[in-house]
Amino acid sequence: MTDKQRRIVQRDCEEVCDELSKQLESLKGSTILITGGTGFMGTWISEIAAYLNDKFDYNLKLYLLSRYAYKFKEIAPHLALRHDISLISNDIANVFELPDDIDYIIHAASSPDNRLNASNPMKVYRTNVIGTNALLETASRLSTLKRVLNVSSGLIYGAQPVDLTGIREDFLGGPDTNTAMSTYVEGKRMAEVLCSIYRSQQRMDIVTVRPFAFIGPYQKLDQPWAIINFISDAINGGPIRILGDGQTIRSYMYPSDMVAWILNILVNGQCGNAYNVGSDDEITLIDLARNIASFFPQKLEISSNLAPVSNRKSRLIPDVSCVENALKLRAVVKLEEALKRSIEWFKDGSV
Repeated sequence: MTDKQRRIVQRDCEEVCDELSKQLESLKGSTILITGGTGFMGTWISEIAAYLNDKFDYNLKLYLLSRYAYKFKEIAPHLALRHDISLISNDIANVFELPDDIDYIIHAASSPDNRLNASNPMKVYRTNVIGTNALLETASRLSTLKRVLNVSSGLIYGAQPVDLTGIREDFLGGPDTNTAMSTYVEGKRMAEVLCSIYRSQQRMDIVTVRPFAFIGPYQKLDQPWAIINFISDAINGGPIRILGDGQTIRSYMYPSDMVAWILNILVNGQCGNAYNVGSDDEITLIDLARNIASFFPQKLEISSNLAPVSNRKSRLIPDVSCVENALKLRAVVKLEEALKRSIEWFKDGSV
């Protein structure tokens, strides 16, 4: 992580934390366990928590549980060495004991990377289903635990009908079960069922978030997302390559907004509810590629396969009216600004 990248993240934290510090008063002095804590989401939550501690005396204590916790010193050394952040190296499926001072759990262990889903679907299943069960069983014995926030996925809704503007939390869709590529999504659906079981039988306070797509610092240029591929192509001089005809519709949220929403839901969400987390500012992939190209001084070629990858139009946009109305949350960083900041981050890290 370069000094410039560090300053970018600090700026992002400063932008949201003044308001957050007023919204999250009940979190002061709390201890939070984050499973998958050294991943993209966990790292960003750690950044925000550290800023709240340093600037607003929040006195938060974090445990970051991850199979590869030791690598956190390479990802974010300034966080890994903090006294208010402790690393726990363990596989979520092997969790049978946790520190006894935990007040909140944010369960974010798992990866939506389709490469892992394709190469080792049993590992994906083990993390999402067996891991969630192990965590909840262990957490049910914690005397100080107030709430678990389960991180599910917007993919659990299955294919979005093209004529549906945005997917609401009560949309009853689902993925194709006759393929191993559905392992991640079905695992997330089962994890939600497990949360319902523990909420009912163990009277655990559990709330769920269903994240959609994000773009920003701490993502990596080798990740297999279209938006990441476009930025990587542009940094390397082009062409920006689109798989298909470019009419796929997506939306992207900046990570500082993501964390602001997640922490608000952790504190103020209603037990048993699920909340979409993402942007409803939709864009086609061809327009996304053009927007990314506009941030570079040289003229970049944009190439596509012309024909769609399949006959089914692909659209994945959340309806976020529930979060906006019930919790009064709004995304601060719009797409154009999110792209500008992300490209700034990636370019500096690629030098």
